[in-house]
Amino acid sequence: MTTDRIPASDLPDIQASAEADGLAQGLSPEEYARACEICGRAPNLLELGIFSVMWSEHCSYKSSKKWLRQFPTKAPWVIFGPGENAG
Repeated sequence: MTTDRIPASDLPDIQASAEADGLAQGLSPEEYARACEICGRAPNLLELGIFSVMWSEHCSYKSSKKWLRQFPTKAPWVIFGPGENAG
């Protein structure tokens, strides 16, 4: 038995559904488009969940980066400045 695979881009309803899944996972439309670009296709639900977590505020500091940059990173009294593994 053979199975023909149809690209999701040829199926607008499926593509719209996949994008809705991405938005439901907390991704912005731009982040969903970037996830598609990285995967070379519409990501599945598991992949969307992974992108959502990795690009979340908790992991990526996407909305607080500009504020964290104001803190000193090197000074005699700074033990470990803001950045990777700081917390």
